[in-house]
Amino acid sequence: MLTANDLIDYSDFTEAEIEIIAEYEDEPVTFSVAHAQMLLTQCADIETIKDYLQNALTNAKSKGHRQHIDELKKIVEKYEKAHPSCHPGH
Repeated sequence: MLTANDLIDYSDFTEAEIEIIAEYEDEPVTFSVAHAQMLLTQCADIETIKDYLQNALTNAKSKGHRQHIDELKKIVEKYEKAHPSCHPGH
């Protein structure tokens, strides 16, 4: 039987990215892996995932969670490098 970690390992995402998507969508991590992979098939949805990550960062900033802010900044940067924008200027 595959575990959530197995699914994440086979995906194009980090565990941290999947956890943020799961939290944002209020869905199980295993579902978020499939959800995120599906979103990667469309250019606009690559931006949707970026928005999820940015939203998590904005929420952490509004709550003053400094350590979480630093972690999220790294996650966003890594995602942007791994999944460049399809739209010039983004």
